Amino acid sequence: MKSFSKKFVIARIGIIFLAIVLLSFNFKNKARISSFKYHNSLEIFYFDSQDLPLDTNSLFSASGNCVLCHGDPDQFPSSTANLDEFGNDVSPVNAWRATIMANAAKDPFWIAKVKHEGIENPELSEEIETLCTACHAPNGHFDAIHNGLDLYTMSDLLADPMGLDGVSCNSCHMIEDVDFGVTFSADITYNENHVEYGPYSDPFQNPMINNIGFAPEYGSHISSSEACGKCHSLITETIDEDGEITENTFVEQAIYHEWLNSNYSVEEIRCIDCHMTNLEEEIKISPMPQWLGPRTPFSIHDLVGGNVFMLSLLKENIDELDLKASEDQFEATIAETNNMLQQRALDLEIGLYSIDSDSMEIEVILENKSGHKLPSGYPSRQMMIEFLVQSTNGDTLFHSGGFNEEGRINGEENNDFEPHYDHIYNEDEVQLYEYALGNEEGELTTILTRAYSGIKDNRIPPLGFTTGHLSYDTVQIIGNAFNDPNFNISDGVEGSAKDHIYYHVPLGAINDGVIVNVKVHYIAIPRKWLDQLFENEADEIDSFELMYNQVDIESLIMKEESLFVSMNSIDEQLMHSVVLYPNPTNDELNIISEGEFISMIHLYDASGRKIRSYSLPDTKNTQIVLPHSNGKYMLKIEFSNGTSIIKSIVKI
Repeated sequence: MKSFSKKFVIARIGIIFLAIVLLSFNFKNKARISSFKYHNSLEIFYFDSQDLPLDTNSLFSASGNCVLCHGDPDQFPSSTANLDEFGNDVSPVNAWRATIMANAAKDPFWIAKVKHEGIENPELSEEIETLCTACHAPNGHFDAIHNGLDLYTMSDLLADPMGLDGVSCNSCHMIEDVDFGVTFSADITYNENHVEYGPYSDPFQNPMINNIGFAPEYGSHISSSEACGKCHSLITETIDEDGEITENTFVEQAIYHEWLNSNYSVEEIRCIDCHMTNLEEEIKISPMPQWLGPRTPFSIHDLVGGNVFMLSLLKENIDELDLKASEDQFEATIAETNNMLQQRALDLEIGLYSIDSDSMEIEVILENKSGHKLPSGYPSRQMMIEFLVQSTNGDTLFHSGGFNEEGRINGEENNDFEPHYDHIYNEDEVQLYEYALGNEEGELTTILTRAYSGIKDNRIPPLGFTTGHLSYDTVQIIGNAFNDPNFNISDGVEGSAKDHIYYHVPLGAINDGVIVNVKVHYIAIPRKWLDQLFENEADEIDSFELMYNQVDIESLIMKEESLFVSMNSIDEQLMHSVVLYPNPTNDELNIISEGEFISMIHLYDASGRKIRSYSLPDTKNTQIVLPHSNGKYMLKIEFSNGTSIIKSIVKI
């Protein structure tokens, strides 16, 4: 009896102590709890331990309110909710925390760039900030607009936990199916009745209604590419040097339209099929109620993109930027992003195309494996080929691309922008895939509000991309790539998703062999792209510049291949077995082979541009007519046994 009384007293003391703690907690958080009427004190006590915002506004609920059911599975150790068949955490909130989407409103590059655009256009700075926050801080921006405000600026964002929550749960799951595939540039209609759409039919509504006051409903549209297209096709208005808005519109990015002009849209391969890890196994998506059955298929909310650089910068500045993900979570997202870029985005092939005693020609083939252009998204992104030829003792014979000591691309620093190449003859010519922006004068600019038209776009299109598609006016090929017969074309048909580049390398006195190494670099934020930004002084710009210079990563190597070429590949007898006459010639050229049968002849001009090809029925004697223009030409002669040679001719 005494023992029972002692336990009873201890229990009473414990209850009183807990009550005091909870009362104290309620007092300290009175304002918070009054605004979260659906949470009790114990839930608030738990939520405080996970650091995500618990705020609500007229339209949205912050990500912290989703944690109890869709967060860390460790909070319910006896439950299998939010775990895959191997016991791995697949909870939506934890997978999302370290993504670019989650940190969209705290991205220091974005903040610096918004400041830069405002400095360039001081009279329109608040309007520019309002436009930019629509995609990067939708839960704050659209609530402000819903409540009748005309502006939602960066100062509004910095004081608003809902805006700083980035592109969070409600930002996607409350989108209404209104004007999908018709309106873009953050022209989004959100549900105003606290409804959240999900991919599963007949959702059990009570837990969400009781805990956060939002009702789940079935809505297949939130899984569609059209939902992503609301922000991922962005068309803006050009502002001139005087700060006046012109009538010109500019396509800053059009990932959705690139996807639309591809086989991926035809085959209904959606954005989330590549950018979210899809599990076919059954996943229990919430621990409450305990009897809730599993769902399938399930998409992990890892939202993988291609920006390893920014993820690395965020990981190194978690405290400075007040981020809500751990280093381990960022490391996991970085690993997934590396895997996306290195294993699933691109294929690379290299091979010996031709060789003689003086030079060789190496063919490099890049194939885009993604559902949009590569690279795509924000126009700073570049993809560069580094092409290196060395002798067997390590001497460099030819080097195109790579970086100098300042981290800039070799060969690019003295030009406005590097043109697209089909054939490369000199080391200062670099194959650089990018979207270069031009102002009203046609000059290169990185000031987005000054962008008037594209002056180069040779980003490799996706499979099935054609110039005859209805969306082509939004996603044009611009510059030399448009006339390149080896760019997105195979056997004269568009849509190959490939680019063939030919490197001509002088061999000199090499008599044993050479090693060819090809690397494809992905560059998210090139140093040259930031020159105009860093010319300005502002706290936001200075802060980003400091962080940028501290990140030890210039690029990510997407693919790398090497090839050994032996000088035994040269068939001198074959070279001398072919006679061209007359050479120089006025018009007609006779070609005679005293050895192998000729099966194909390719004619190139002096710049390396292919003029035409002649398919022959295995002959040793043929005649071709040269173009009207005088000058030097090259013939690539292919033989029926698979060998080939290159010979020069002159038309006078």
